[in-house]
Amino acid sequence: MAKKILKRYLSYVLIGFMVLICLWGFIFHPEKIAQGVLKGLLLAGQKVIPSLFPFMVFSSCISKTRMFHSISYKIEKLTKKIFKISGIGFSSILLGFLGGYPVGAKSVNDIYSRGLVTKNEACRLFCWCSNPSPAFVISAVGVFMFSSYKSGIILYISSVLSAFAIGFCTRFFEDDKGCDISTPLFTQPKNIFTDSVSETSETTLGICGWLLTFCSISALVEVLIPQKTAMTFINCISEVTFGCETASAEGLPLPIISAILGFGGFAVIFQILTYMKNCGLSLRVFICIKALNGALNAFFCSVLMRIFPESTTVSATITAGNQVFSLSNSIITGLFLIIMCTVFVLEVDNKRKVC
Repeated sequence: MAKKILKRYLSYVLIGFMVLICLWGFIFHPEKIAQGVLKGLLLAGQKVIPSLFPFMVFSSCISKTRMFHSISYKIEKLTKKIFKISGIGFSSILLGFLGGYPVGAKSVNDIYSRGLVTKNEACRLFCWCSNPSPAFVISAVGVFMFSSYKSGIILYISSVLSAFAIGFCTRFFEDDKGCDISTPLFTQPKNIFTDSVSETSETTLGICGWLLTFCSISALVEVLIPQKTAMTFINCISEVTFGCETASAEGLPLPIISAILGFGGFAVIFQILTYMKNCGLSLRVFICIKALNGALNAFFCSVLMRIFPESTTVSATITAGNQVFSLSNSIITGLFLIIMCTVFVLEVDNKRKVC
């Protein structure tokens, strides 16, 4: 009882201290906070939204189709042998690899809410469903920040290998008692495309909100801690885009960038917490797993750099007057957009009224 009271008072003191710091920053250093918010807006408009939005809409559309669920059930024998998860759960992992950090978590939350996976499986899926998208890693980080397309590929492969390693380890935490669930009859939504755009817009707004929040916090902390090394570390663990940009500006090696991408930053963790709280996975456990993910990312990145040493020296030609190459404006995204348009046309055509 005494420990609970002590923890409660310590939490009150900590909250009060944070409130005083925020008030001090708002009153005496409003320009610093404004600069942080402006930097967050630039990052969101130039890198985050162009890289994530089309892929998130695409993955949301795919996850609602009957084809997605039929393929998921066909690969279930293989996924249960390797990872001890259902086919629909593994498909959510793949969507996370395609769409980026919040897409996988959102997909896992959706299938858990619909009763397609057990609570134990949902918790295990959350341990390795949140990974950076190829658009963000290869384009925004690899090409834009490091001027190297192949470095971006190494970073993305490292994140994939790390996630699969954690996913394989989670098979040993399977709860045999809760494995058998009744599979509900799948019903395809009436408005796949419109629902996907609406849900993605809401998710994107949340991503940008956390990005702005942590950029402003980082600007305020910079006033309190002017030491450059400490600020670099804080930026790297607070928000992934801001952290990668800071690390690349400081000239940190590629495995450090890979570790930042694996951890994802507290901004990503709080984004995922919105979906994760439904299955009851502990926040402390999740933070430890993301830290392990970052360490494995750095390890696999170091191994790949030794296997392909020339890849880190290859640079993309970027001129001052031209825009940087981005996967969000590439052929891959164009194909995804064509597929989404096709789904939309077929959906409208199937529901066309005959007078």
